[in-house]
Amino acid sequence: MSAKPHNKSSSDYELRIHRDWLNTLQPVGLVVSAPALVAAQVFPDRNITAKQQTLRSLFPPLSPTPPDLLTVLREVLGWPIDDGTLVGGRSGGPPVPPELSVPLPEFGETLRPSYAVQNLYYQPGDADSPAWALLIQTLLPRTSFDDPGAEESRRWHASPQVRLERLLRETGVPAGILWNGVALRLVYAPRGESSGHLTWPLSALLEVGGRSLLSALDMLLGSGPLFSAPHRQSLLHILRESRKYQNVVSTKLAAQVLEALNELLRGFESASAARHGALLDSLIREEPEHVYGGLLASLLRIVFILYAEERGLLPTDEVYVRGYSLTGLFDKLRQDDGRFPDTMEQRYGAWTRLCVLFRLIFDGAKHNTLQLPARKGHLFDPDGWPFLEGRPRSGARQVGVRLDVPKVSDAAVYRVLQKLLILDGDRLSYRALDVEQIGSVYESMMGFTLERASDLSLGVGGKHVVISLDALLVAKASERNKWLKEQADVELSGKAATALRDATTHDDLVAALERRRSPLTKQPIPKGGLYLQPTDERRRSGSHYTPRELTGPIVRKTLAPLLSALGPSPTPQQILDLKICDPAMGSGAFLVEACRQLAEQLLSAWEHHGRPDNKPDDEDWTLFAQRLVAQQCLYGVDKNPFAVDLGKLSLWLATLARLHSFAFVDHALRHGDSLVGLSREQVASFHWQPSQQIPLLRTCLDRALSDAESLRKQIQALANSDDDAHKIQLHQQASAALDEVRLYADCVVGCFFGGHNDKQRKLLRKDWESKVAECLAGRGSLQALRDFVTELREPSTGQRPVPAFHWQLEFPEVFSRLNPGFDAFVGNPPFAGKNNLIGGSRPGYVDWLKELHKDSHGNADLVAHFFRRTFHLLRQSGTLGLIATNTIAQGDTRSTGLRYLCQNGGTIYDATRRYKWPGHAAVIVSMVHVQKGRGPEAKFLDGRPVPLITAFLFHVGQNNDPAALVSNRGLCFLGTNVVGEGFKFDDTDLKKQTWPIALMNKLIKDDSRNQERIFPFIGGEELNDSPTQSPHRYIIDFGEMSEEEAWQWPSLMKLLEDKVHPKRMKENREAYRKFWWRHGERRVELYGKLSKMDAVFACSQTSKHRTLVRISARMVFSTKAVIFAFSAWHGFAVLHSRLHEAWALFFGSSLEDRPVYTPSDCFETFPFPVGWESDPQLEAVGREYYDYRAQLMVRNDEGLTATYNRFHDCCEADPEIGKLRTLHDAMDRAVLAAYGWTDLQPQCEFLLDYEDEDSEDEAESGRPRKRKKPWRYRWPDEVRDEVLARLLALNSERAQQEREQQMAAAFLEDTKPKPEKKASRSKKPAKNPEEPSGGQGSLF
Repeated sequence: MSAKPHNKSSSDYELRIHRDWLNTLQPVGLVVSAPALVAAQVFPDRNITAKQQTLRSLFPPLSPTPPDLLTVLREVLGWPIDDGTLVGGRSGGPPVPPELSVPLPEFGETLRPSYAVQNLYYQPGDADSPAWALLIQTLLPRTSFDDPGAEESRRWHASPQVRLERLLRETGVPAGILWNGVALRLVYAPRGESSGHLTWPLSALLEVGGRSLLSALDMLLGSGPLFSAPHRQSLLHILRESRKYQNVVSTKLAAQVLEALNELLRGFESASAARHGALLDSLIREEPEHVYGGLLASLLRIVFILYAEERGLLPTDEVYVRGYSLTGLFDKLRQDDGRFPDTMEQRYGAWTRLCVLFRLIFDGAKHNTLQLPARKGHLFDPDGWPFLEGRPRSGARQVGVRLDVPKVSDAAVYRVLQKLLILDGDRLSYRALDVEQIGSVYESMMGFTLERASDLSLGVGGKHVVISLDALLVAKASERNKWLKEQADVELSGKAATALRDATTHDDLVAALERRRSPLTKQPIPKGGLYLQPTDERRRSGSHYTPRELTGPIVRKTLAPLLSALGPSPTPQQILDLKICDPAMGSGAFLVEACRQLAEQLLSAWEHHGRPDNKPDDEDWTLFAQRLVAQQCLYGVDKNPFAVDLGKLSLWLATLARLHSFAFVDHALRHGDSLVGLSREQVASFHWQPSQQIPLLRTCLDRALSDAESLRKQIQALANSDDDAHKIQLHQQASAALDEVRLYADCVVGCFFGGHNDKQRKLLRKDWESKVAECLAGRGSLQALRDFVTELREPSTGQRPVPAFHWQLEFPEVFSRLNPGFDAFVGNPPFAGKNNLIGGSRPGYVDWLKELHKDSHGNADLVAHFFRRTFHLLRQSGTLGLIATNTIAQGDTRSTGLRYLCQNGGTIYDATRRYKWPGHAAVIVSMVHVQKGRGPEAKFLDGRPVPLITAFLFHVGQNNDPAALVSNRGLCFLGTNVVGEGFKFDDTDLKKQTWPIALMNKLIKDDSRNQERIFPFIGGEELNDSPTQSPHRYIIDFGEMSEEEAWQWPSLMKLLEDKVHPKRMKENREAYRKFWWRHGERRVELYGKLSKMDAVFACSQTSKHRTLVRISARMVFSTKAVIFAFSAWHGFAVLHSRLHEAWALFFGSSLEDRPVYTPSDCFETFPFPVGWESDPQLEAVGREYYDYRAQLMVRNDEGLTATYNRFHDCCEADPEIGKLRTLHDAMDRAVLAAYGWTDLQPQCEFLLDYEDEDSEDEAESGRPRKRKKPWRYRWPDEVRDEVLARLLALNSERAQQEREQQMAAAFLEDTKPKPEKKASRSKKPAKNPEEPSGGQGSLF
């Protein structure tokens, strides 16, 4: 291995060095990537002649047996084998430890390596740095790496490659070597990810032309990367980094595929123009989604074929390669482009060849050496999108009829294929991509609509939003940036913002937007031009595909309790009876992983109970098992119809057999909204609130379900058949059997979404119930119902469609079992907060969710409803494993989701609270596994065994929200809601709604009595910005006086009469109008307490720093201030500690990204330590901290915000700030000691409070955008979680104690002797509740 200093100008050359030898060896899957090698600065050593001569000496030409592997490793690659400590298993050296063996009791054998190589870079506790670097398996000379060989009884019938992969995954060693004397193979199989391997044939290494290959072998497996190189140049680090670079590859490819889709659109737009609009115009007017779907299907077909060709799953004979293959077409077009660059736009034929290839895949072919099975499948069906072949929308194709294929130019096809095959200037290898990564490429094309420009338009931003340049130009110049932000989520700054404001022509606008222009619109779109517009849902959410490093462990943990319940040796039928579903399947990543893992279990069951005799001869056992599992065990639903095709395609790729049709999954992967639909009982009652069932409807429903179930079971019984025509017929018949009852169910849902409130919905439902009764009795027509339901699914009013999905109707075989429901749900359902949910859904959607899920909250994230829905659809003892927003255990989302599950028979048995999404997506997620029932005894939280996991994802405590504690009542308040700026004197008010300070001074000078009713006014601004919290605003306050009493200060009342009275008269609340001279919401209890105090603690309610100050009680506090009605330093120490900060952040709310302190949630529930009011240590540390901070702020002339910005800045090294941090740590330790939690001794670190999303500016321009990261000097997350868990448990304990005390007090009160009743006296007249007592009462 050699290393070179990195020079950016030579990076292309460096990449070429690695790509040359990689292209020669042709890796299978991903092992190592050229960018990772360049980043590590490792390169093949050109001076390899001596090592090649040594290798030749070990392989004499006539020798019948190859040398021992260890000899090759020592003599050629320089391994220090004689050291005796690095390689286990060699003669005279240490043995291979037992933990590197894997028993296979079902086969009566144990997998163990021949040798094991220690990892000299091992870091205990680091999952990326295992104790062992390599496991080596030596085989008999010339044994095939990939052929399982002759079958032996009881022995696991698997190839050496498969056996080594299993050994690697189960031991946690990520890499291994296979050796058979004629080749050496490097295998990389990290746990939870796909495997890859790279094979060096020894014969090639001995040749002169093979020196580059020998250099590459030495570079990766020489002594340097294993035993002596820096860590960044070590073998395992390079292999691991290569996976990360592959994620970059799939991300870049996804962007290029979207550009390819746009190029294809341009090609068809030109083809339609050549026909004077006859090809697309009517379709665009009537069914634009059909055109978009056809273009999308074309790209999906092409990517599928590229993948299949590189994997050797399509013919490799000369007829196919020359006449049909995509790679052959691309090579021809590249030659044509070099020879005839000026005429490519006028050349045609490439698109026709593609159409022929698509038909060939669908229909198959058998002619001499060209043998291709009929794949069928909706995606390749020529009648799916007939305009692609130039045919009209209606009418089926006719074999043998000549077609007028659209004249899509060869140049357009070449540009499309270039985007799909060339990445960073090099030919892309689809062979190195996982099925899941192919799925991520597909996902990039979803979520668009096809539209026609009404005027000159341009695409902008990373989300490719197309805007009207006319509309932007006519907008007010100063408002254009705001308009751009609202329309496209793009905001210009600096010179670009100035240019946007000053623009007077379209060209000026285009120039101003140049740096933010979408690559999909390199030129402005003319009026009438076609373009892709992202949907609202895509703009709001974006998409991050789920990589295998997530799907693998999630599926494994979800299946584990199910497999455990089946016993040590389940039968094959028990495995095939499992029903696994993804409720928001996207590209099908979870289903593909479930297919792999269940197939492994099926193979094991076959080995134990005997293999079936119906396996086709051309399939291996693994593929056969995967195809059976895909067709019998897997289900998926998605509200995006293109995602359904995507899911099918992913399963086809994962189960593709060279000589068989696609795995038939049309019956199990369905389009619909998983959260909108009715149960069997709801359908029978014709109501979303099931009560009395309608007999005729129940009879119709039962008959339809029975017929559909029988037909669907026949489909599953044909899993090993290639008779797709029969399967399609059965599927159509099963769907037709449900048409009528599906129509009734849709009608109920339509009634719900058709009304604006509960009353309207029920009236509408009642009306349709009578019409349905007529239909059931044979006296009515179903056409009216169909028209009504069409408005639900395909609305003509511009409303969003609601593709209702009635689970028990669509999958009757799942719910007719003795224990009905799915065995498991897995997936990554969408996240959406309340605003995005409302904005992206049809009116009434949130109401539906609240109706569907009782006790749910409208503020809950959408993902909580997926937890509820899937839990309801599980059978008893079923499991679910879902990815969720990291707020799944907080607030209303927790209450709606996990709390309900835990209180209704669910058990969380495994959870990861925070997981950084792999790749570029700056997203932190949670992963939660739940079993419907008691759950397994072993539970794991963040990988650690725990006795319990609560809805808060803590290991102790409760599932409910913390209780308000009686002991905390009356101690924490919000300030006054004034309702009227005319009460205030404020020189900083730019809107001039308040009065100037000079006027206040004059009023006091003119009449000193006015000072009695004017008070300092304190809000968050003064608390956070002033070093001394000095007021700069003042306020008129008449307390609870009557109007007559208030007029004793006429000059002040005239001010209120001038500015307050007119606005108060427009208020809706009567009290605001009636008592217009008083503050709107005056906290009587607060000021009653303040009247007896000299000082209090206060903080800003909304602030990124939770900081308290001690301040005079003789103030009027704004509603933006939180006041704590005590002044003891003990309380300051507790409330200013990180314990209370963690509590407040967890249970408080938020405004944008700033925490909001709500007294009812943050203070009244907080359990103070016992005896906190008299703890001398708390008093001492609290006072010391406060006094030092106060002096520091005065010295620096900085308020709380500026001081704590420095406090949390990881680059701040001022010793005074350092001392403040030290004092804060001491205060935290004192508070922990007050709780008795001295076992916790946390060390603060500079950590991100949340991850920033990747900047669009940076992503588009390549230049980093300066943006301050949200660093905080705080406890690590695991410490905060532990503290929160203990505080929650303490809250529960305190609340129980208080309830018991109240019950005891009530009992004593009841047992007291009752005094004799005295003669009643006349009662005083009751006081008007709205008229408080008058008098000259002071504010305090």
